[in-house]
Amino acid sequence: YILYFQQDGVAEAEFDADPRGILTRLYTSPDTPREAPEITDPKMSAGGWIPRNGMPTELPGWLTQDELDQYIETFAKSGFRGGINYYRNFQHNWATTPELSGAKVEVPAVFIAGSKDMVIRGADADKLRKVLSPHVPDLRDVILIDGKGHWIQQEAPTEVNAALISFLDSIER
Repeated sequence: YILYFQQDGVAEAEFDADPRGILTRLYTSPDTPREAPEITDPKMSAGGWIPRNGMPTELPGWLTQDELDQYIETFAKSGFRGGINYYRNFQHNWATTPELSGAKVEVPAVFIAGSKDMVIRGADADKLRKVLSPHVPDLRDVILIDGKGHWIQQEAPTEVNAALISFLDSIER
């Protein structure tokens, strides 16, 4: 998807034309039942991003139809370009902030994610700790909430809040 987002005007044209189609497919959990995707060919030339993600047959338990409709209405007004531009600016951001090269997160930190979040690509806590520790010297914990996906705060609010409270309680005052 990041490569798709690099094509100026392409992704936002697709998403702006069908905000319901993209948001309904994005705001899901790993166990959300879906129809089969319309496009399975990995080549970009096969089509856009929306039909590559099967349409959910129901909303996840953490999202109501009214909430989804509010998000759709908001994006219908604002469009998707601003969010997509984040992905287009990776290199520019590094070029304009050379002083951050090699910078570390120097405050205590905890990493919380769903074990099925596609962003971590199946990494377990040990692998994530190994990747994060050189950049976050005071990494207190890596917490993966089993079976949950990318929208961890919505999917598992009780578990996320408990992890945050435990982390905050562990910090010396």
